[in-house]
Amino acid sequence: MSPNKDRTEELARELGIETVSIFVGPKRKQYTVHKELLCKAVPFFCKAFGEAFNEAEMGEIYLSDENDNPAAVELFIHWLYKDAIPSVPREGIWRLSWEFMDTNGTLAMLRPYHDLYYIAEKWCAPLLKDEILDKFENFTGGLQLSYIRIL
Repeated sequence: MSPNKDRTEELARELGIETVSIFVGPKRKQYTVHKELLCKAVPFFCKAFGEAFNEAEMGEIYLSDENDNPAAVELFIHWLYKDAIPSVPREGIWRLSWEFMDTNGTLAMLRPYHDLYYIAEKWCAPLLKDEILDKFENFTGGLQLSYIRIL
């Protein structure tokens, strides 16, 4: 067997063949992910897709909490498949002012990361939470931005 075929078979075992759909927000944006990978990373989904629930039968889950932001779920899926979340964008960092704030006093460009932290907390995903905090520390260069609500 070639090394590439071995790697492909290993990857297929890790991912599994079954996929599930996650629908997010009021517009129900749909994401399709490998169930095995999702359940290994976040036990919440193992329970949600357990035999006793409609989600298992349908292979779908609806996340309708107002803080379930599709952009945050995209970051989650990136983390799920690549074992890393993208770095926080640094544009505008030296021009911190109220124009970059959203209505909650959070830097608008950080909103998906803020919401990702919220869902990581809700889904009991401590490794993801740690990585998000590391990204914030890298973003700030270790500075304390106490006057800005980041999380």
